[in-house]
Amino acid sequence: MSFYGSSFSFDGISCEEYGLMLYDFDSTTQGDSSYASLEVEEDRVAGRDRSLFYQTYYKKPLEFKLVFGADEFAAEAREPLDRYDLQLISSWLTDRKEYCDLVIDQPDMERVKYRCIITGLKVLEYANNKWAFEAAVHCDSPYGYLTPQEFTYTVNGAADVIVPCRSSINRPLLPKVKMELTGNSVSIVNQDDGDREFKLENLPQSNEVIVLDGEAGVMTSSSGANLYPYCNFKFPRLVRGDNHVKITGKVKITFTCECPVMVGG
Repeated sequence: MSFYGSSFSFDGISCEEYGLMLYDFDSTTQGDSSYASLEVEEDRVAGRDRSLFYQTYYKKPLEFKLVFGADEFAAEAREPLDRYDLQLISSWLTDRKEYCDLVIDQPDMERVKYRCIITGLKVLEYANNKWAFEAAVHCDSPYGYLTPQEFTYTVNGAADVIVPCRSSINRPLLPKVKMELTGNSVSIVNQDDGDREFKLENLPQSNEVIVLDGEAGVMTSSSGANLYPYCNFKFPRLVRGDNHVKITGKVKITFTCECPVMVGG
């Protein structure tokens, strides 16, 4: 897909604050990116026609181009970008030491963001005046992300709940999980993930607030205590679609899901 929105935001700052808008410029358009490019892991064996297939995986991070420049008011007033504008915009987009969120303002992408850095910024000229930029965008993965969604459940004993996962990637998602315990143990079993169970048992105290960061493999507690000895280390995972989850304990649980989605540039 190509971008047809008129504006974007980067690191929470709208391009409109700099008097910019997305557009085509002298036949330069928003660059398309590969929608889904897979790498195949396999071996070839002498004397065998068929390869030994292991898996497929997404290898290359998503990359695409953004073309943007002076908004319609500046264009109508024939006011190109001056040297101060160029430095200010360049600093906003390229002076970064980590990946930042890029959001394109158009209806079919209102919940989608890219986590990216700008690796190149080219000034585009027309009639010897500087009107626009072409930015090279490099993402941290082969896909974008839905804006985070929270799903909260309060359990006193045992309960069966449904936790949705709107990922378009066919691999388990490790959500962030916040557990506000009033007891000394908790169990989370995902029946759609082979009955995978996360357990905390015989905690030294109740009334703990525990946060699990599954991707980082980190568990923190409000008391600062080391709770790893009481854990089975099987951090909760979600598979694509609706997850039927059994929760046991006295706990309020919040799953925060930032689902990856395949959306081309």
